[in-house]
Amino acid sequence: MGQLLCYTCVEQSDVALLETCGKYVGTAGPGCHCILPWTSKAGTLSMRLYEHNIHIRSKTKDNVFVNIRLTVHVQVIPGRETSAFYSVEAPLKVIQSYVENCVETKIPLYNLDALFIERGTISQQLKSETDAVIEGYGWDIVSALITEIDPGAAMTEAINSIQKNQRLRVAVVDEAETKKMRRIRAAEAACESRRLAGRGLAEQRKAIVAGPAEICHGDAARRARAEQRGGAQSAHDQPILRHHEECNGEQQRQPPLYGGSDWTAVILAGP
Repeated sequence: MGQLLCYTCVEQSDVALLETCGKYVGTAGPGCHCILPWTSKAGTLSMRLYEHNIHIRSKTKDNVFVNIRLTVHVQVIPGRETSAFYSVEAPLKVIQSYVENCVETKIPLYNLDALFIERGTISQQLKSETDAVIEGYGWDIVSALITEIDPGAAMTEAINSIQKNQRLRVAVVDEAETKKMRRIRAAEAACESRRLAGRGLAEQRKAIVAGPAEICHGDAARRARAEQRGGAQSAHDQPILRHHEECNGEQQRQPPLYGGSDWTAVILAGP
Protein backbone atom coordinates (compact mmCIF):
# COMPACT_ATOMS: atom_id res chain seq x y z
CA MET A 1 0.00 0.00 0.00
CA GLY A 2 1.57 3.25 -1.07
CA GLN A 3 1.85 6.24 1.25
CA LEU A 4 0.02 9.37 0.16
CA LEU A 5 1.94 12.61 0.67
CA CYS A 6 1.19 16.24 -0.01
CA TYR A 7 3.47 19.22 -0.03
CA THR A 8 3.30 22.87 0.97
CA CYS A 9 5.55 25.82 0.23
CA VAL A 10 6.46 28.62 2.64
CA GLU A 11 7.92 31.90 1.43
CA GLN A 12 11.06 33.51 2.76
CA SER A 13 10.65 35.40 6.08
CA ASP A 14 7.37 33.54 6.74
CA VAL A 15 6.46 30.76 9.14
CA ALA A 16 3.63 28.30 8.45
CA LEU A 17 1.57 26.79 11.26
CA LEU A 18 0.48 23.17 10.64
CA GLU A 19 -2.61 21.48 12.06
CA THR A 20 -3.84 17.93 12.08
CA CYS A 21 -7.58 17.60 12.37
CA GLY A 22 -7.72 21.14 13.70
CA LYS A 23 -4.95 20.67 16.27
CA TYR A 24 -1.67 22.50 16.12
CA VAL A 25 1.19 20.11 15.43
CA GLY A 26 4.11 22.35 14.49
CA THR A 27 5.58 25.07 12.32
CA ALA A 28 7.31 25.02 8.98
CA GLY A 29 9.98 27.45 7.88
CA PRO A 30 10.68 28.81 4.38
CA GLY A 31 10.84 26.21 1.60
CA CYS A 32 8.92 23.19 0.34
CA HIS A 33 7.62 20.68 2.90
CA CYS A 34 5.99 17.27 2.49
CA ILE A 35 3.02 16.76 4.76
CA LEU A 36 0.45 14.07 5.32
CA PRO A 37 -2.93 14.44 3.63
CA TRP A 38 -4.71 14.98 6.94
CA THR A 39 -2.22 17.71 7.90
CA SER A 40 -3.04 21.17 6.69
CA LYS A 41 -1.52 24.61 6.86
CA ALA A 42 -3.57 26.71 9.25
CA GLY A 43 -1.91 29.96 8.25
CA THR A 44 1.34 31.86 7.94
CA LEU A 45 2.99 34.58 9.95
CA SER A 46 5.42 37.11 8.51
CA MET A 47 8.56 37.61 10.56
CA ARG A 48 9.13 41.00 8.96
CA LEU A 49 8.83 44.29 10.80
CA TYR A 50 5.34 45.82 10.73
CA GLU A 51 4.76 49.57 10.66
CA HIS A 52 1.46 50.82 12.00
CA ASN A 53 0.39 54.50 12.04
CA ILE A 54 -1.89 55.70 14.84
CA HIS A 55 -3.69 59.07 15.05
CA ILE A 56 -4.72 60.38 18.47
CA ARG A 57 -6.42 63.60 19.55
CA SER A 58 -5.76 64.64 23.13
CA LYS A 59 -5.60 67.71 25.39
CA THR A 60 -2.46 69.11 26.96
CA LYS A 61 -2.01 70.45 30.47
CA ASP A 62 -2.62 74.03 29.30
CA ASN A 63 -5.95 73.03 27.66
CA VAL A 64 -4.79 72.87 24.05
CA PHE A 65 -6.15 70.09 21.86
CA VAL A 66 -3.51 68.51 19.68
CA ASN A 67 -3.53 65.88 16.96
CA ILE A 68 -0.73 63.38 17.48
CA ARG A 69 0.55 60.92 14.94
CA LEU A 70 2.49 57.89 16.14
CA THR A 71 4.40 55.31 14.15
CA VAL A 72 4.64 51.94 15.91
CA HIS A 73 7.00 49.21 14.69
CA VAL A 74 6.05 45.70 15.84
CA GLN A 75 7.41 42.26 15.10
CA VAL A 76 6.64 38.64 15.97
CA ILE A 77 8.98 37.36 18.66
CA PRO A 78 11.00 34.42 17.25
CA GLY A 79 9.92 31.19 18.93
CA ARG A 80 6.58 32.70 19.98
CA GLU A 81 4.78 32.17 16.66
CA THR A 82 2.10 30.00 18.27
CA SER A 83 1.11 32.72 20.76
CA ALA A 84 1.22 35.41 18.09
CA PHE A 85 -1.09 33.39 15.81
CA TYR A 86 -3.55 31.81 18.24
CA SER A 87 -3.74 34.24 21.17
CA VAL A 88 -5.08 37.30 19.33
CA GLU A 89 -7.17 37.62 16.19
CA ALA A 90 -6.26 41.19 15.19
CA PRO A 91 -2.89 41.93 16.82
CA LEU A 92 -2.45 45.40 15.31
CA LYS A 93 -5.80 46.58 16.65
CA VAL A 94 -4.93 45.29 20.11
CA ILE A 95 -1.56 47.05 19.99
CA GLN A 96 -3.26 50.26 18.82
CA SER A 97 -5.69 50.15 21.75
CA TYR A 98 -2.89 49.83 24.30
CA VAL A 99 -0.84 52.57 22.65
CA GLU A 100 -3.76 55.00 22.49
CA ASN A 101 -4.60 54.42 26.13
CA CYS A 102 -1.01 54.99 27.21
CA VAL A 103 -0.60 58.16 25.12
CA GLU A 104 -3.87 59.67 26.32
CA THR A 105 -2.68 59.32 29.91
CA LYS A 106 0.69 60.95 29.16
CA ILE A 107 -0.27 63.97 27.05
CA PRO A 108 -2.30 65.82 29.77
CA LEU A 109 0.81 65.85 31.99
CA TYR A 110 2.68 68.27 29.70
CA ASN A 111 2.16 71.79 28.43
CA LEU A 112 2.24 72.34 24.70
CA ASP A 113 5.81 73.63 24.70
CA ALA A 114 6.99 70.81 26.96
CA LEU A 115 5.22 68.27 24.76
CA PHE A 116 7.46 69.15 21.82
CA ILE A 117 10.54 68.91 24.02
CA GLU A 118 9.64 65.68 25.84
CA ARG A 119 8.38 63.72 22.84
CA GLY A 120 11.38 61.39 23.05
CA THR A 121 10.76 60.71 26.74
CA ILE A 122 7.09 59.97 26.05
CA SER A 123 8.07 57.52 23.29
CA GLN A 124 10.37 55.62 25.65
CA GLN A 125 7.72 55.47 28.37
CA LEU A 126 5.16 54.31 25.83
CA LYS A 127 7.37 51.45 24.64
CA SER A 128 8.32 50.28 28.13
CA GLU A 129 4.73 50.28 29.42
CA THR A 130 3.13 48.53 26.44
CA ASP A 131 5.90 45.98 25.92
CA ALA A 132 5.06 44.19 29.15
CA VAL A 133 1.51 43.54 27.92
CA ILE A 134 2.13 42.94 24.22
CA GLU A 135 4.93 40.42 24.80
CA GLY A 136 2.36 38.10 26.35
CA TYR A 137 0.74 37.85 22.92
CA GLY A 138 4.00 36.96 21.20
CA TRP A 139 4.59 40.41 19.72
CA ASP A 140 7.36 42.90 20.40
CA ILE A 141 7.11 46.69 20.05
CA VAL A 142 10.46 47.62 18.53
CA SER A 143 9.80 51.38 18.65
CA ALA A 144 6.97 53.83 19.20
CA LEU A 145 7.72 57.21 17.67
CA ILE A 146 5.75 60.45 17.95
CA THR A 147 6.21 61.71 14.41
CA GLU A 148 3.84 64.70 14.42
CA ILE A 149 2.24 67.07 16.93
CA ASP A 150 -0.34 69.34 15.33
CA PRO A 151 -2.15 71.88 17.56
CA GLY A 152 -4.18 73.17 14.61
CA ALA A 153 -3.75 76.05 12.18
CA ALA A 154 -5.29 78.70 14.48
CA MET A 155 -3.17 77.71 17.47
CA THR A 156 -0.05 77.52 15.33
CA GLU A 157 -0.68 81.02 14.01
CA ALA A 158 -1.28 82.32 17.56
CA ILE A 159 1.95 80.74 18.81
CA ASN A 160 3.87 82.20 15.89
CA SER A 161 2.36 85.62 16.59
CA ILE A 162 3.39 85.42 20.26
CA GLN A 163 6.92 84.44 19.34
CA LYS A 164 7.08 87.18 16.73
CA ASN A 165 5.98 89.86 19.22
CA GLN A 166 8.45 88.64 21.83
CA ARG A 167 11.29 88.73 19.35
CA LEU A 168 10.27 92.20 18.14
CA ARG A 169 10.26 93.39 21.76
CA VAL A 170 13.73 92.01 22.28
CA ALA A 171 14.88 93.59 19.02
CA VAL A 172 13.54 97.01 20.09
CA VAL A 173 15.30 96.75 23.46
CA ASP A 174 18.54 95.72 21.78
CA GLU A 175 18.30 98.59 19.32
CA ALA A 176 17.70 101.09 22.15
CA GLU A 177 20.64 99.68 24.11
CA THR A 178 22.81 99.97 21.01
CA LYS A 179 21.89 103.64 20.54
CA LYS A 180 22.50 104.28 24.23
CA MET A 181 25.95 102.71 24.09
CA ARG A 182 26.81 104.70 20.97
CA ARG A 183 25.91 107.97 22.70
CA ILE A 184 27.80 106.99 25.84
CA ARG A 185 30.88 106.08 23.83
CA ALA A 186 30.65 109.32 21.86
CA ALA A 187 30.35 111.36 25.08
CA GLU A 188 33.29 109.51 26.63
CA ALA A 189 35.36 110.12 23.50
CA ALA A 190 34.50 113.85 23.54
CA CYS A 191 35.35 114.09 27.25
CA GLU A 192 38.67 112.35 26.72
CA SER A 193 39.43 114.62 23.77
CA ARG A 194 38.74 117.75 25.86
CA ARG A 195 40.82 116.41 28.73
CA LEU A 196 43.78 115.75 26.47
CA ALA A 197 43.37 119.16 24.82
CA GLY A 198 43.36 120.84 28.26
CA ARG A 199 46.45 118.91 29.29
CA GLY A 200 48.20 119.98 26.10
CA LEU A 201 47.25 123.63 26.69
CA ALA A 202 48.50 123.44 30.28
CA GLU A 203 51.80 121.95 29.14
CA GLN A 204 52.11 124.70 26.53
CA ARG A 205 51.58 127.42 29.14
CA LYS A 206 54.10 125.81 31.46
CA ALA A 207 56.63 125.79 28.64
CA ILE A 208 55.94 129.48 27.89
CA VAL A 209 56.41 130.43 31.55
CA ALA A 210 59.49 128.25 31.97
CA GLY A 211 61.25 129.65 28.85
CA PRO A 212 62.52 133.02 30.24
CA ALA A 213 63.46 131.43 33.54
CA GLU A 214 65.57 128.86 31.74
CA ILE A 215 67.23 131.63 29.73
CA CYS A 216 68.05 133.56 32.92
CA HIS A 217 69.39 130.48 34.62
CA GLY A 218 71.45 129.70 31.51
CA ASP A 219 73.02 133.18 31.48
CA ALA A 220 73.82 133.00 35.18
CA ALA A 221 75.38 129.58 34.71
CA ARG A 222 77.47 130.81 31.79
CA ARG A 223 78.67 133.82 33.81
CA ALA A 224 79.54 131.59 36.72
CA ARG A 225 81.49 129.26 34.44
CA ALA A 226 83.26 132.27 32.86
CA GLU A 227 84.18 133.64 36.27
CA GLN A 228 85.44 130.25 37.32
CA ARG A 229 87.54 129.98 34.16
CA GLY A 230 88.82 133.58 34.68
CA GLY A 231 89.75 132.94 38.30
CA ALA A 232 91.54 129.76 37.39
CA GLN A 233 93.52 131.57 34.66
CA SER A 234 94.52 134.35 37.07
CA ALA A 235 95.71 131.84 39.62
CA HIS A 236 97.68 130.07 36.92
CA ASP A 237 99.34 133.30 35.68
CA GLN A 238 100.28 134.70 39.12
CA PRO A 239 103.58 132.74 39.48
CA ILE A 240 104.65 133.82 36.01
CA LEU A 241 103.89 137.47 36.71
CA ARG A 242 105.64 137.23 40.04
CA HIS A 243 108.75 135.82 38.31
CA HIS A 244 108.79 138.65 35.79
CA GLU A 245 108.48 141.20 38.56
CA GLU A 246 111.39 139.68 40.48
CA CYS A 247 113.57 139.69 37.37
CA ASN A 248 112.81 143.32 36.68
CA GLY A 249 113.65 144.26 40.27
CA GLU A 250 117.02 142.56 40.12
CA GLN A 251 117.90 144.33 36.89
CA GLN A 252 117.06 147.64 38.45
CA ARG A 253 119.20 146.89 41.50
CA GLN A 254 122.37 145.93 39.47
CA PRO A 255 124.73 148.88 38.51
CA PRO A 256 125.24 149.55 34.83
CA LEU A 257 128.29 147.97 33.23
CA TYR A 258 129.43 151.15 31.53
CA GLY A 259 127.62 153.86 33.20
CA GLY A 260 128.39 157.43 34.24
CA SER A 261 132.02 158.55 34.79
CA ASP A 262 133.47 155.09 34.20
CA TRP A 263 132.45 155.22 30.58
CA THR A 264 133.99 158.64 30.21
CA ALA A 265 137.26 157.49 31.77
CA VAL A 266 137.53 154.60 29.40
CA ILE A 267 137.05 156.83 26.43
CA LEU A 268 139.61 159.37 27.66
CA ALA A 269 142.23 156.74 28.47
CA GLY A 270 142.25 155.46 24.98
CA PRO A 271 144.30 152.52 23.86
